[in-house]
Amino acid sequence: MNKRGAGVAFCAISAFLFFAKYLFKVALYALEHGNFMIMVERDFLAINLTLNIFNALSVIALIIGGVYLISAEVEEKKKR
Repeated sequence: MNKRGAGVAFCAISAFLFFAKYLFKVALYALEHGNFMIMVERDFLAINLTLNIFNALSVIALIIGGVYLISAEVEEKKKR
């Protein structure tokens, strides 16, 4: 896989993680406020902290993807 393909893949992973964070928030809201979870007591603090992990990983993947895309463009200019 060349650097452009790797860069695009990392950007796609970043977009997926960014989307997954909000999908996870919707699932948490449904679990906390839905009628089907009235009898179950759960501590969602640990689950809410994982949302920060989704955010951090998506930013890291976006930075890595950007670096790969920029380095591919620099190499292309050096070949010319």
